Amino acid sequence: MTQRLFKRAAGDKAAAMERAYFDADRGCIELALERMADIRVEFPRDAVLEYAEGCLRKDSLGQGRRALQQFRLAQEYEPTHLFSAFNAAKYASSEEEYRARSAHARHLAPADPDLRLFDEIDGELAAGRTYGELLSNFVALAQQHAKYGDCAAASELAIGTGDWSRPQELDLRRARCWALRELDRTEESARQVRREDYPPRERLALAEALAELELVLDLDPCDPKMLNFKSAWLVLMRQYEGAIAAADAALAVQPTGYLKPLTNKSLALARMGRHDEAGVVAASAIEMAKGLGAEFDDDVTKARGLLESLRVNGDALSDHEQLAMYAKNCMQTAKLTAEEAENRWGAKKRGFRLAKGIQKRCARYGQRWHPDYISQTAEIFHDFCPEWVLVALFELGNTNQAAFEHFLHAALFVAAQAEGVMARDACQFNVLIMFGALEPQLVRSSYREAVLAPAAVDARFAPLAGRMRAALDRLHPELPRLVADQSPIDASDRQRALTKTLSRFAGDMTIGSPTAGRRGCALALVGLPFLAIRRWLP
Repeated sequence: MTQRLFKRAAGDKAAAMERAYFDADRGCIELALERMADIRVEFPRDAVLEYAEGCLRKDSLGQGRRALQQFRLAQEYEPTHLFSAFNAAKYASSEEEYRARSAHARHLAPADPDLRLFDEIDGELAAGRTYGELLSNFVALAQQHAKYGDCAAASELAIGTGDWSRPQELDLRRARCWALRELDRTEESARQVRREDYPPRERLALAEALAELELVLDLDPCDPKMLNFKSAWLVLMRQYEGAIAAADAALAVQPTGYLKPLTNKSLALARMGRHDEAGVVAASAIEMAKGLGAEFDDDVTKARGLLESLRVNGDALSDHEQLAMYAKNCMQTAKLTAEEAENRWGAKKRGFRLAKGIQKRCARYGQRWHPDYISQTAEIFHDFCPEWVLVALFELGNTNQAAFEHFLHAALFVAAQAEGVMARDACQFNVLIMFGALEPQLVRSSYREAVLAPAAVDARFAPLAGRMRAALDRLHPELPRLVADQSPIDASDRQRALTKTLSRFAGDMTIGSPTAGRRGCALALVGLPFLAIRRWLP
């Protein structure tokens, strides 16, 4: 078997790219880029893929130079690719490149109405404007119309076009910082709607904003507002010590009449568990606000909210209550994501039902296990998001529970043996299946039986424990402790893994081979968890 566990055909590129677009639309840019890298393994030198990634990097991450690099690659691989020709000219890094690439775009589509933009640029250049000035004007126009990706991308390109005065460079870099934070805010809002955590390593736009902010502070190290932005953004990145240091630096520059660094410092202290110190800082912000006027009312409200949250957090939730809350939230998020995916596919392919398609695939095997379930499961994860697969398999379980169980076992194998984004999708699915129990003890026992024990017994499943732990951490940093941290696997756990979970994988595992192993017993995650999911998924 290959690491992908199924053979990707030429037609699979479109499905994989649709998955990447779906991830990006949900604010999961890091996952979308990982999926594009996975597509590139089997479709190298592909103009459509390079163009798509260039647009994603420009629109979602404000990466002007990197986007231009992708558009150039698209042109290298397929010179007649029209969209990349236009974008390579529109986001060219110099006047010389602009003239060459706009001439090529005119040659490809001499009657295209979008050429009016190039006519305007040519006119400005003929009037004596520099190319850098035109990019700077593009930045201002994008900023005015809330085109944050264009604003950030054009700012980066403009800075690289030539010499700017210090104030001009500061204006461009500040515009880029602001636009990048707005891109991050958009993605944050998309996740908040689904009550989904936003791990720092996935906040690529905010990481880009912080890198740009450091360049701003190199030019003007005593700007209290930019120091405060650094403090606030480091809180979002869960770098609390750095956030406190940045807030202190802002207060050192402007010790009075500026409350935001105090509220950011208080929040960072609270997130670190230093509640008494956080309360003192929040109270000092409220005291400082007296006599400053109504313009500081929002800061006072935030400080009072922090004090109230500190009082509420005095009665911390137990581990049992925390896990129950996280499981419930994750299942609600999964339901919303599944609905988004189903609506998206329904608009493209009328009458398409994923559960019906899966049922047709497994009908040939009746009630028995077959290794082909592994390749089928891998292919399903390639084409569809784990949340929608969860809903479809639940529907399958209503009519063919044996096939439902086979798919669950195959998903564990895929999570252990696949690589890259497919392993990530399989792990996400497995976590959701276990969280469907909602009852914390059932979640932990399912995890022990389905993940920890097989990983300890069978070398093929050894990667499963680490990968599933990473999947838990992506959902919330507390989950690895609440779910995965358990006592060592004992002899009874090992025996149960051999007779239940691993029994299907005892024989020849070659895809397409005759039935291998015994059907075995259902996992702990098939009984009550299966029934509990009914309450949360359609």
